This record gives sequence, C-alpha cells and structure tokens, in this order.
Amino acid sequence: MPSIVNYFIERSSYVLQGELENKIETADALAVKLLQRFNYSVTSMRSASHNLAEVHPLQVEVGELKGRLTEVISNCDALCKRITAEGPESLRTSVEPFTTGILGTGGGSPDPKEQP
Repeated sequence: MPSIVNYFIERSSYVLQGELENKIETADALAVKLLQRFNYSVTSMRSASHNLAEVHPLQVEVGELKGRLTEVISNCDALCKRITAEGPESLRTSVEPFTTGILGTGGGSPDPKEQP
C-alpha cells in the first residue's frame, strides 16, 4: 500500500510542478509584453518631449513675423491714405485705405473686437 500512496504523491507532485512551470512561463511572457509596452511608452514620451522643445522657438519666430506683417500692413495703409489725400486724381478714386480693403473683401479684421 505504501507504493500506491507514493505513486499518487509523486504523480501529484509532477502535476503541480507542471502547473507551476506553466504559470512561470505565463508570468515571463506577460513580463516581456509589459517591458515592450514600457519601452514603447518611453520612446513616445521622448519623441513628444523633443517635439515640444521645438515649439518655443517657433512661437518666437511667429511673433516676430506677426510684428513684421503688422508693420507692412500699417505702411501700406499709410501709403493708401496718402495717395487718397495727396495723390493724382487717377489714383485717388481707385485706392482705398488698406485696412478698409481687407474688411471690404471679407479678409477679416486686424482687431478681433471689430468682427461680427
């Protein structure tokens, strides 16, 4: 009888060992997947950080260009007003102030408060 008991003990031990090995393999596979996802997240965050670092210089450049454009529009407006006031008659009737021309063509208003 001890041999039958020993057989069942060994058999149970073998089954438990197999189940334990399967669980370890599953845990290893999950750990590998988790590490891959973590590495992907780190790569994505580095890329986002790099892209965000490039935003500030672009904001500065856009601000400078906006200032230049405002100056050009102001100069054009002044020139149009001068032509209307002092220019030859042939040009006076065909020229209107630059900002009025923008508003009249639906191009928008330089001042957001003036928009409907």
